[in-house]
Amino acid sequence: MKDKAIKKTINLYSGTGWKSLFAKWKFWEEPYEELEELIPKKATIVDIGCGEGILDNFLALMSRDRRVLG
Repeated sequence: MKDKAIKKTINLYSGTGWKSLFAKWKFWEEPYEELEELIPKKATIVDIGCGEGILDNFLALMSRDRRVLG
């Protein structure tokens, strides 16, 4: 499921030029997968300053019970 969510997240940025490469790089550079495991599967998450929203999109795709606002 995690690999599928990563691919879906990156695909959200396809056709956006540098943002597509940026999304791929962020999954390589940032500990998104480890961070996701620490965040409750059922939660409301408010991300202030989310930038491109890559982490927010990934968190939302990993659990339908998360409400992500960013």
